[in-house]
Amino acid sequence: MRASTWFLHAIATTTASLTSGCGGATQEDPGAVHEGKGVYTLSIERKSDDCQPPLPDGYMGMVVVFVATGGGADGKARSANVPLGGTEQGFDAARSDVRLDEPLTFSSAASPACAEVTQTTLAPLQANGAHIDLEWTLSRSAPCGEGAPPASASCTSDRVLHFQWLHACSPDDHSLDPCP
Repeated sequence: MRASTWFLHAIATTTASLTSGCGGATQEDPGAVHEGKGVYTLSIERKSDDCQPPLPDGYMGMVVVFVATGGGADGKARSANVPLGGTEQGFDAARSDVRLDEPLTFSSAASPACAEVTQTTLAPLQANGAHIDLEWTLSRSAPCGEGAPPASASCTSDRVLHFQWLHACSPDDHSLDPCP
């Protein structure tokens, strides 16, 4: 075999080995998102954030996620109830219901006496048996007048919540505590 032919053969063989995985096996499809209560790890990736102080990011630890499938008029809708923070806030961190098939946008006011409004969008990037990834965009309006705390200043934040599947919990367990 000539040197140039051997080199091309070596590249083709190496490429085929890398794309087929170890021992000729292929990477498995992660499958459908897990129904019911499950334990995940949560990492928050900061894409942009001009809030003061900046909203939390990084590894948040183990969290509990509840997933429901088969909803909606067509029986195909998927949704989840997810924490918006990690274990440093305990398992009582703020939570939100989200759609796993389309973005969810909502607005909330700080209080009836305050004109501050926070608009939140939670958009699914992927939801399968291995991961649930949600892009969380937050836009906060002007502060609530004199003496308002810095956290209420106008700001925007764009982050990605990365939930990685660990294991399922018993179907009878509806608590916010992680299961063994």
